[in-house]
Amino acid sequence: MIVTDPSGTDLEIRPGTPAAVIAEALGVPVLWCGQVLLDGAHPAGVAPLVHGARLGTGPGVGCTPLSGPSLEVVRGPDAGATTPFGAAGVVVGRAGDCDLAIDDPALSARHARLLPRRRRGVRDLGSTNGPGPFRRGWRADHTVGLGRTEIAWHDATRGDEDEPAGGRARPRLAMIAGSAVSAVALAAVTGRWWIAAVIIGVAGAVALAPWARSRLAVRAPGNPAPRTPAGPLAIRGDGTWARGYARAVALDRGRRLEGAPREPWMRWLQGPGPEDTVVLLGRDAAVPSWCSTTVDASATGVTVTAAASRSSPPLRITAATAETVARRLAGTRHTPGLPRAVAWADLAPVPGAAPAAPPAGTGGRGRRVLRACIGQGQEGAVTLDLDEDGPHVLVAGTTGAGKSVALETLVVALADGAGPQDLAVALIDFKGGAGLAGCRDLPHVCGILTDLDGALATRALEGVAAELLTRKEELAARGLTSMHEWEASGDAPPRLLVVIDEYQEITALLPDFVPQMSRLAAQGRSLGMHLVMATQRPAGAVTPAVRANVGATIALRVASEGESRDLLGVPDAAALPRDCPGRAILVAGERRVTFQTATPMATPSPAVSPVGAAPARPRLLSHRVRQRWADAPRPSPLWLPPLPTALPLAAVVGGDADRTQDAAWVVALADLPSQRRQDPIRWNAQDGPLVVVGPRRADRAAALAAVVSQARSAGRRAVVLPADPREAARTLALAARGDALLVMDDADATLTALAGVDDGGALDAWNDRLGRGLPTAIGCTASAPARLARNSAMVALLGPVSPQAAATWGAGRDALLDGTEGRAWLMTPGGACAAQLVCAAPAADVADSLVAPLPRAYAGPAWGIGGDDAHHVPAPRGSVVVAGQAGEWRRRIAASLGEGCSQAETPALAPDDAVVVLTHPTARAVRLAAPRDHAGLVDPVPVPGRVVVISDGTAMAVQLRSDLWIGPGIEDDSHRRGERDGHHRDPQHRPLAQEVPPGGHLQHLPHEPV
Repeated sequence: MIVTDPSGTDLEIRPGTPAAVIAEALGVPVLWCGQVLLDGAHPAGVAPLVHGARLGTGPGVGCTPLSGPSLEVVRGPDAGATTPFGAAGVVVGRAGDCDLAIDDPALSARHARLLPRRRRGVRDLGSTNGPGPFRRGWRADHTVGLGRTEIAWHDATRGDEDEPAGGRARPRLAMIAGSAVSAVALAAVTGRWWIAAVIIGVAGAVALAPWARSRLAVRAPGNPAPRTPAGPLAIRGDGTWARGYARAVALDRGRRLEGAPREPWMRWLQGPGPEDTVVLLGRDAAVPSWCSTTVDASATGVTVTAAASRSSPPLRITAATAETVARRLAGTRHTPGLPRAVAWADLAPVPGAAPAAPPAGTGGRGRRVLRACIGQGQEGAVTLDLDEDGPHVLVAGTTGAGKSVALETLVVALADGAGPQDLAVALIDFKGGAGLAGCRDLPHVCGILTDLDGALATRALEGVAAELLTRKEELAARGLTSMHEWEASGDAPPRLLVVIDEYQEITALLPDFVPQMSRLAAQGRSLGMHLVMATQRPAGAVTPAVRANVGATIALRVASEGESRDLLGVPDAAALPRDCPGRAILVAGERRVTFQTATPMATPSPAVSPVGAAPARPRLLSHRVRQRWADAPRPSPLWLPPLPTALPLAAVVGGDADRTQDAAWVVALADLPSQRRQDPIRWNAQDGPLVVVGPRRADRAAALAAVVSQARSAGRRAVVLPADPREAARTLALAARGDALLVMDDADATLTALAGVDDGGALDAWNDRLGRGLPTAIGCTASAPARLARNSAMVALLGPVSPQAAATWGAGRDALLDGTEGRAWLMTPGGACAAQLVCAAPAADVADSLVAPLPRAYAGPAWGIGGDDAHHVPAPRGSVVVAGQAGEWRRRIAASLGEGCSQAETPALAPDDAVVVLTHPTARAVRLAAPRDHAGLVDPVPVPGRVVVISDGTAMAVQLRSDLWIGPGIEDDSHRRGERDGHHRDPQHRPLAQEVPPGGHLQHLPHEPV
């Protein structure tokens, strides 16, 4: 509330502040309010110390309505003046010693005396133009005209003793009795009794009419016409009279006027409405077209011109009188005892608000853990107890009604009274988190959900459901029936407060949320869970099943009476003031109270402060709660956060500790929201292949690379299948001889290429590997053959993928495939779940190689480069047979081997101990010549200069020195043969200078047996 101090400064006074505190703040010994000396204990908010009051160090002009009968000047040059209407009457005149001194030149110095009660009337005091010797019949709320002034009598205390001047008329009983006797006699003589009835009725009406009129005159006093017109006005006249009339219009409406001169006293009025526009003009000036009414004001009278013209006595209010009247209006509008704003720290302690002590020796939790002050009502602080008033609470209010502040105050006040060991809070805000921003950092918070994603909402519901199931099982195991019994035992979990802001949004986006929430609400009381649901539109959003368990409703201003009735059963919430956010109605059981919601401030508002002064920075209640419970243990998370969008291998693998997991490597982090767990998932290579199905992108390759990295850290050899078909086939053959981990990425293309190597033998070797269960990891797209997943130990399906393709790979309808990079639906023989795949550097950077690539051209000093490790191969000596198609190519090779070399059309003609060089190797020829080691030696498309050398049943592919196969009749023939076989040169073929290292020799690539 706002009052004015003796120096004229407006002060903000906290309601209830004693007058002594105000005097001390002002530095004065005593305070007066009008004609009342304020006692030191007089509280602010109680008349006369109300909103708009004027304080002083001595008696002054009062600003509160007069009690009892009073007189008010409603029209005239000095309108607005008031005076008590005592038993002796009131003397009216221009003289200063009159009871009601009025600056009206039409009045005499002592003009007339106005008399109350039975003598009520006007007695002339010898005025020049007075009312005459005496005039009766002046009734309450009617006016009497004296000179150019009209005076009204107001009496809020009048009752049955009031009567018109001249005394109350009495019924004429004698007339009624005489008429009745005569009528009966006449009827007895004539026998016409109806004549008697008529006579008696007429006589009764005549006798009772004066009495009835007197009764009606007392019961229904006159209702004078409005003093000023409504709507936009054009006020014409001299400046003093135009401004004085404009003041009367503003005071009649109780609002400031647009277009009228701004004066200090107008601060006590409300803001202007759409129709509160005036223009002040000189006498006879042109009137704007937007003015619906024209008022001509002067010292002789007021003429109002609208559809018709009417005249009345003059009307002018001075600035001093307007100040008093405006303050009186402000005090009347201000709701006594109910502040427009209140800080939480201003609320007085409530008896019994502290938690009750637990039973002695139990160490248990006391009752009233969830009781908090939430606002200020007429009778003091308003509290809410979720045990007594709950278990669940509904908070409703339209935009701008203060719903977010009310919600924050409720949550933080509960957290202030109960530590994290007694109260855990879960926050669900489906409108970005702004409504619950002040609660996010509380040490009590065990879960936050501020996203509109349906999957995140589902995990929150699953977390709540899992918590309730755990509590139910533990209650049953202890043989208890309620949370109160469990709390008394001393080891109960904290109460769970689930706060849902914008409840209507979640019900619209997730229809399945409603039935699940209904089930949770029904179980909440006995399991220590409480819901606080806040919504702008409660109708339809909060189902009857949920509302059946709502024990308390906080209704702020709502949009319609229908919504108010739906919430409270009455339309009151729709009538709450729009300009007072936080005003609310609490209904809990039989209790119904209107209150002002407290703001979540731990610093009391100052008892006395100048209006407009910069407020001291308040301390938020949430800061106090964080400091108070800083050392308390935090509650366990109610639900885990969503899986990360990137999961580096280092984040889940503990370095050397994982070396003991020889064949069980981390593939992903599984999300199990119903169990509130996120566990690393390991793939045991001995159980079957790992298949990663998804588009050709980095996350698929990074997941396979993570497996390769872990295998190498565990001492296992890891090999990535080369892209070259011959090298891939050779790698398959060598890997089959040991326990190396083989990784095939891009299986779609690789399997197609393997089908053309060794007459299909390479593909058979691949299928044989899968059948033997050798350690294998596969990467492919969803269009690859689904048989790759046969006998697999784990399948990771990356999105996006069509439902049909997902079903082909074994994913059910519940598969979550949102397309997030690295997010997969992980399927094992034990079940399926969503997971985030681990990632590492590309596998080629860390994997071993069983087969080194051979160059397509070699100009070094050796006879050729060959073998699985691409080493220098000297020319064979001794018994050597060059087998192949006759021609220049075979002749040159034979010439390079010396005189001991022979030539043959087929290797079958070579002696058993001879070294055979196949000039045009085929898979069949190599297989016949080297049945034990023939896989992956022949390119599906012949490479110029490439031969196979077989010695003692062992074969190797060799790229011969370029000068042996490049020349007239050989190069052209080789090219024509390559074109005939569909061969084209490698587009990445490099010049010879780049193939030969410095010094003219190729580095020897080491080869380690598998």
